[in-house]
Amino acid sequence: EVLQLCQKDIMRLLHNFLASAFTLIEHTRILTRELYDDQPFYREYQQKTAELFSDSALARFVQGLRNWILHKGLLPVVVQLSDTGTNGELVSSVVLNADDLKSWDKWDARAREFLASTTSELRLSDLVDSYSGLVDGLHSWLEKRMIEMHAVAFQEVDELQSRLRVLYGRSEEHTSELQ
Repeated sequence: EVLQLCQKDIMRLLHNFLASAFTLIEHTRILTRELYDDQPFYREYQQKTAELFSDSALARFVQGLRNWILHKGLLPVVVQLSDTGTNGELVSSVVLNADDLKSWDKWDARAREFLASTTSELRLSDLVDSYSGLVDGLHSWLEKRMIEMHAVAFQEVDELQSRLRVLYGRSEEHTSELQ
């Protein structure tokens, strides 16, 4: 009974992860399009997202997992316990049964490529970590580009804040009240 509750909670958290990951990407895409659609940066952004997500077998597989949950049902998740710890302690892991996943006919070519390269079990933590790395990579790149593209505006804001501190005779720690 406890194991079933654990599996249900894992499914809930996995669903939340998949939904939030794609919501974040979609919101970023919409915002970037609204702000930069008529500028060369927007094409650069599209190339970067294609590189990280459209062309990635991992990203296409994760998107397929989202589609599975939305259109097919619960994913084939298994909680495993083993005594492979360094001192013989029990180690738990959550895995997806790749053989069950491979039987679904709705995977796109990239997702099938990812599945073909897997063993019969996919550790969920490895999958989440790898995909999170792609999302983090996009947002790190985006932050860097925003700072580069808007350096003059950021410089101007810094200078205005400094002038306000002088005008009001406030120290650095009180500056946040002025913002």
